[in-house]
Amino acid sequence: MILPMHQGATAAASAAVLQRTIMLLLLSLLVFSLSLLPSVTAECPDGCTCDQEDGVYCQKLELKSIPDRIPPATGFL
Repeated sequence: MILPMHQGATAAASAAVLQRTIMLLLLSLLVFSLSLLPSVTAECPDGCTCDQEDGVYCQKLELKSIPDRIPPATGFL
């Protein structure tokens, strides 16, 4: 069966809209599923004080190694 030109164009446009709708739905599902994952946040080590910038303060603890659980953006200890 041969379709007239305007019917073929309409079918192609409908297919494009359907494809965009499916892609938007998949993207929405991906974003939603990522929001369900636990966030990766580091805590301040016991006995230390962490500021909002990039510092971890562990005064008078006589540290012999870098404490576990320091925030990834820590610039100084």
